[in-house]
Amino acid sequence: MGTSLDDGQQSFGTRSSRPASGSVPDICKTGQLATSSFNEMSRLSRSWVARRTNEIGVRMALGATRSQILSLILRQSAGLLAVGLAAGATLTIAAAQTVKSLLFSLHPNDAGTLALAILLLAIVTQAASYLAARGAARLEPTAALREE
Repeated sequence: MGTSLDDGQQSFGTRSSRPASGSVPDICKTGQLATSSFNEMSRLSRSWVARRTNEIGVRMALGATRSQILSLILRQSAGLLAVGLAAGATLTIAAAQTVKSLLFSLHPNDAGTLALAILLLAIVTQAASYLAARGAARLEPTAALREE
């Protein structure tokens, strides 16, 4: 194990006996990242739904139910999410291999961390898409058709 410094941190390049994850600063950073991701995904989802207001109005005027509109938007966002997560995971693994020499006492292909990041992004994206879809499902068809 490493020798402790005066402020309680481990010396550079040594391993601590306590787990690296789960500390309060790490949890706060993860929360900030999740909040930031949610805000951005919410903004993108709302703008995507706003551009499709006329289409949603036509679908509702032709008899689509609110649950069908909701599931349509959630399915489409899930498809985009799957493509983005696949591309992101591939690029993450490739980038980790290129910086492998810079990572001291860390494994660049930590499957648990990658899986947790994918899960967190999937939850955040679907929650943001759900809020946008719920707003779209509440549209009145006549108001949506008049908008354009």
